[in-house]
Amino acid sequence: MNEDSNRTKKLIIIRGNSSSGKTTLAKTLQEELGYNTMIISQDIIKHDVFDDYSDKDVEVIELMIHLLRFGVKNIRYVIVEGIMNSDVYDVFFREAVKLYDENIHAYYFDLSIEETVRRHENSKKASWFKSKDLYRWWKDDCLSIIHEKRILKDMSIYDETNMILHDIGYKKASVEE
Repeated sequence: MNEDSNRTKKLIIIRGNSSSGKTTLAKTLQEELGYNTMIISQDIIKHDVFDDYSDKDVEVIELMIHLLRFGVKNIRYVIVEGIMNSDVYDVFFREAVKLYDENIHAYYFDLSIEETVRRHENSKKASWFKSKDLYRWWKDDCLSIIHEKRILKDMSIYDETNMILHDIGYKKASVEE
């Protein structure tokens, strides 16, 4: 693969606390971007692939890095979504910088614990864990290695999606193309 083709590859990172809206945003982006878009979901790898509910993420990070490497070679838009605490996932973020360089667009759901709980209570995942768990897990966690734009409470899914599409320079194909 030549260097020019790597410049068109985009990595979109969506992070935040549980129940903030990461998965919904990632799926909405994938739907909009269409073919040649891959989602790497921390939850799916951790819970569905490894059936792991512990705090040990070594295998999860290793698989996510392999998927990033596959993505940079084969996929136009790679969307990574999850909590991915900055201290635990540091090696993952460093690898992302090596692979994608300036083609990383990172976003962090900057929501209060109260807003996070409100969103959780209205989500499909409400039966998976209790709102009180969110208080234990909640953390304000910004990356230092990659600049993240903030997604704020008053932004709609439409606003979030359009901000990211604009940031990555996405233009809908015309009928003639």
